[in-house]
Amino acid sequence: DAEDLKSVAAIAVYHAAELYDPAKGASWSTYAWWWVWGRLRRAVQDWLFTPVARQLEVQRGDIDPEGCDRPM
Repeated sequence: DAEDLKSVAAIAVYHAAELYDPAKGASWSTYAWWWVWGRLRRAVQDWLFTPVARQLEVQRGDIDPEGCDRPM
């Protein structure tokens, strides 16, 4: 939900602040934007494709169909 995305963005800004090096020539806003955009894109992809991954795990027998993460 929106709160999760806000948390992802905040963590991305934190990481950008830790890793930013002005000597490399990028402005802070550009550098932070790329971190936030990349993290949000990854979070959305994870959210979109998680059900498919879980379904494949159930089909392979890696997890219990009721959602328990234990081998069958």
